[in-house]
Amino acid sequence: DMAYILFQENSDSSAKLFAQMTIALNPAMTDAHLLLSDTLSRNGRLGEAITQLGNVPPGHPSYMEVQRHIAELLAEAGREKEAIEKLSRLFSDHNDVESLIRIGDLYRQKEDFRGALTAYNKAARHIGKVIPEEYWYLLYARGMAYERQGDWD
Repeated sequence: DMAYILFQENSDSSAKLFAQMTIALNPAMTDAHLLLSDTLSRNGRLGEAITQLGNVPPGHPSYMEVQRHIAELLAEAGREKEAIEKLSRLFSDHNDVESLIRIGDLYRQKEDFRGALTAYNKAARHIGKVIPEEYWYLLYARGMAYERQGDWD
């Protein structure tokens, strides 16, 4: 709790210390690993942040979101290929359509609109004929990629 309070106050050094103490007492304390990762990534220590996220077990409720976040940190660290490979594995292993959308986002950020459309269209086909409201962003992002390629139809 103290680490979380300090993190919210942007007192990162103290938050890291308390989070590390928590982990020393209980290495299975997932929330401490998550908080430590957030603190490290906020300070540009992306590799260490990724390592902390690797301590989240597959059965944890936020496991999939954490794995996607690892991919985001990999991309932020300039390791886009690894990020795309990780997201691709999440899709193939867990049928996670959100990972396909994030692959499209990575390509779109690099202005590789063809690659983005490949990922977005695969996600749309996987979802089915009617895209549910929860995936509105897929339609928006896909539309942006088509527009950037000059494909108005």
